[in-house]
Amino acid sequence: LWAILPRFDRFVPPGPALAEHDATELFVVLRDIARATEQKMPVEVYLLNDVKAFVAHRGGLMGFGSRRVMGIGLPLLQSVTVQELRAILAHEFGHYNSGDVSIGPWIYKTRAAIVRTIQQIGDNALQTIFVAYGNWFLRLTQAVSRRQEFIADEIAARVAGSAAMMSALRKVHGGALAFHGYWNTEVGPVLNAGYLPPIAAGFTKFAEIESVRTRIDDAVNSAEHLGQSDPYDTHPALGERIA
Repeated sequence: LWAILPRFDRFVPPGPALAEHDATELFVVLRDIARATEQKMPVEVYLLNDVKAFVAHRGGLMGFGSRRVMGIGLPLLQSVTVQELRAILAHEFGHYNSGDVSIGPWIYKTRAAIVRTIQQIGDNALQTIFVAYGNWFLRLTQAVSRRQEFIADEIAARVAGSAAMMSALRKVHGGALAFHGYWNTEVGPVLNAGYLPPIAAGFTKFAEIESVRTRIDDAVNSAEHLGQSDPYDTHPALGERIA
């Protein structure tokens, strides 16, 4: 019973908070997209060290007493044009628009409760029942998540244009692959040696290397034409989203 009870959401900031006076042009775009999607601005906006963006309701209990937060990756800002960024932000605000951010805390807390319960029960017949239920719940909610991604994509295409959204999807997919490679092979060893390299400028140069561009283009092309969604994926395959 203790394992099943929901826990309070102890929100840990995923990066430094962005103030409007420090990122004026970014907040102009954010407010424009908020108006276009008829949504309120997030209470807090954070800078991330990844090629991605997210929105969420954080804090409180099962979503109650929570606040809107948004995260935007610095390498994401380096990877896309302003119009593509508008499409990405419209997609994220689309999650607010369709209401799935509100149900998100309930889904995540329920998953966590199922895992805690399985761990507490131990290896017996009752655990088998909870494992089966957990797998069913995961498949069901991931299918809902993929559907919500399509809805958010539709909103983004309506606000920023389908061409910008398709281009943004391809660049985010490729940019994420490039940044992870850059971070693991280039930045990590330098940081471990006790030095602080120019990370943002270095990523720009890394992404411009012809061999890197070729590998990324091949990976994006393969994902677009050969990739398929798995029942446990949170997001649809790249090709399905573009289609």
